[in-house]
Amino acid sequence: IIVLSLLYTAAIMAIGNPGAGKSTILNAIATELLFKSGRCSGGGGLTYKLDEAQNKNGVCFIDTPGLDDVELRKAAACAISTALQKGGKHKLLFFVRYEGGRLQPQDLFMMQVGLKSAPEIRNQYGVIINKLSPKMMKQLVDCEERSKLLTQLFSNIDDGNNPVPSLPLPRLGDLDDEDNVVPNLADLPNLEIFIEEVIPTVKLTAQAANTINIEQYEEVRKEYELAKEQLTKKEGNILYICLLYTSDAADE
Repeated sequence: IIVLSLLYTAAIMAIGNPGAGKSTILNAIATELLFKSGRCSGGGGLTYKLDEAQNKNGVCFIDTPGLDDVELRKAAACAISTALQKGGKHKLLFFVRYEGGRLQPQDLFMMQVGLKSAPEIRNQYGVIINKLSPKMMKQLVDCEERSKLLTQLFSNIDDGNNPVPSLPLPRLGDLDDEDNVVPNLADLPNLEIFIEEVIPTVKLTAQAANTINIEQYEEVRKEYELAKEQLTKKEGNILYICLLYTSDAADE
């Protein structure tokens, strides 16, 4: 059974946005149902407040809400800040998703503001790249492909904060549509070793973390949207020029 060696020593904290699969993976690590998991009617995850529980082995698990829900953002920021300010030994897990050929920007923003709020974390955490398709899982076996993904992951994070360990995890098939599930660890390759042996334990100083800056999260998000819009326009202009050139060439 996982995390026996962590008994009464390090709490396992999951940080990520709604729908990233935090609660489900924590249940898998705990090997029992500690947290409600699934999707609410609005499409997001079910975690909307700080949630703490111990499994039957006495290991503490902490499930935090995400910042992607505009209505709950302020409360979520307070909850994450409270968790980081409690202090003590932790195994920190940041959850990100890879969809449409790229890491989801809102998950990267979440990592950014979380790490900035508690600088003493430095590179003492792990990243779970969750809900990957079978094709993407196979691609990440290739060192070059994995290197590209990690470059994308850490491009907006200070150099002092990386490298850090990361673990790709697959979609859980039919379980993705189920609520309150406890996945079998056998279906989550290397998760047990990743938690127990790979991720470093960070000792957080009580009250040392700053309050999560939701304005900063919104600012980073807006900067990304502006850059994305400019890139789309640039690509559109290039396409227009190419089509125009092709049309002129055809007329000749």
